[in-house]
Amino acid sequence: MPFNGTERPTCFGQPKDELRGKIRSVVDTFDSEEAFIKIETLYRGAYAGGYAKFRLAQMAKRRGDTLLLKKIISELEKEYQGMDYLSQAKELVGSLQIPEKPKYTVGVILPLTGIHQPFGTRVLQAIQLAMKEANTQEKTPPISLSIRDSKGNPKEVERMVEELISKEKAVAILGPLLSATVDQAAKKAQQLKVPLITLSQKEPAYGKGDFVFQNSLTPLAQVEALATFAAKEMELRTYAVFYPNSPYGLHYKNLFSQEITRRGGRVLGSVAYHEEQTDFSQEIKGFFKIKTTQEYDSRKKKVEEFTAGLTVDAIFIPDTHDRVSLILPQMAYFDITGSVFLGTNAWNDSRLISAAVPHLKERSLSTAFTKKTPLQSPPVLWTISKGLPAGSRNP
Repeated sequence: MPFNGTERPTCFGQPKDELRGKIRSVVDTFDSEEAFIKIETLYRGAYAGGYAKFRLAQMAKRRGDTLLLKKIISELEKEYQGMDYLSQAKELVGSLQIPEKPKYTVGVILPLTGIHQPFGTRVLQAIQLAMKEANTQEKTPPISLSIRDSKGNPKEVERMVEELISKEKAVAILGPLLSATVDQAAKKAQQLKVPLITLSQKEPAYGKGDFVFQNSLTPLAQVEALATFAAKEMELRTYAVFYPNSPYGLHYKNLFSQEITRRGGRVLGSVAYHEEQTDFSQEIKGFFKIKTTQEYDSRKKKVEEFTAGLTVDAIFIPDTHDRVSLILPQMAYFDITGSVFLGTNAWNDSRLISAAVPHLKERSLSTAFTKKTPLQSPPVLWTISKGLPAGSRNP
């Protein structure tokens, strides 16, 4: 039973048992909200359309979106009377156990469909876990969540902020998550004077204001913590920056140079490379003024040795872990191994450890991140040593 055609079904009502089973099996091969919406729209009024709508109700319940669940069930009762899944749908509502209406409503705006859905879902799960912990001591939960799917659409986000405040009477809003949606949400929340806590690294273009707050590790916070650690704790004095020629790389390069200079350090230079680059030999040899000498080993095989004409205490590389995994071995090949390597939270991946540690002589990697860090704590700095046994330290 294809769901990508353009023709609508010509018969409505409940089909026979065998056909119902086949329809359910086909619909169940999909697992995204977009697919179920498309099926329900294309086969509205038919058995398949109603079953897709039932699957949407199941997804709403799993997310804890009670209002959307009740809305879908109400539509099912009106549009798909007599269908066998209607009784199952009603059980979804009947199984909800809300003794009393919570005193406060908190709005949540996250990307729960589309390419950013995995990130939005993980954040929502964290919020729901925190809510569960906060409500365990109360007979009647004092706070309920009203959840909205931003779909990553800035215009939708602005409308959702207004809807959460005016219709749901939300006393505060968590989100949005994506940088592209922050400005519209922040502006509307400030206008309506309801607290909004953004979860994006980007600061709102209109400023944080009296009602706009930010719960994210910003680029400046990372660099300040990293610069303080490098200059004050490790007493490093001279630095180089290798950065991708992108807005991200340029922004971090400028921030790092600024903060290191403020702490009395010296950035001796910086080198930009292309975002998709994999060979960094020319940049390394050029910046460190590498001199090459050729000798013969005991087997009379020609061996190249490299000597750096310029050395620095530390090298800052604001790039992702996969790119850094390519750069560090090439640094080691040219014998740039006495420097400390510094990076952002984009380094935070276990695969970097296995790729980088064999090429390092001593403690060399530091990255700012907040894994399992109390909310009131400053960013934590993660240092990895070549001799550190696997699993001996939780960053």
